[in-house]
Amino acid sequence: MSGSTTIIRRIISALETLPKDSLKRYASFKDVQKERFTELLKDTNTDITFLHNQQKSLDNILSNKYKQKFAVSEKLRHPTNNPDYYEVILKEIHGNQKKNSFFSYMNWMRKHK
Repeated sequence: MSGSTTIIRRIISALETLPKDSLKRYASFKDVQKERFTELLKDTNTDITFLHNQQKSLDNILSNKYKQKFAVSEKLRHPTNNPDYYEVILKEIHGNQKKNSFFSYMNWMRKHK
């Protein structure tokens, strides 16, 4: 097994640890990347530096490096004019509220401004 194959297999196994997307999309990041790297397994001329950079980037995503580096302040998360705005959206994304709650909330906001 070559060095590039080993790195690709590590990347694919790391992709397996990603959680399922909570929002339905046209394409899942996890699935697209797994397919991409599975195709790279067939290519014997894959640049090892490229693969190391890809693995490093995936490790940064998995460790939430940028979430910690660029933390969102409380002032930004809870704006003074509507402190529950993002909480309502997050609850809907995680499935804790009715599916149309975001739109009903937006309609309510429009009526009360």
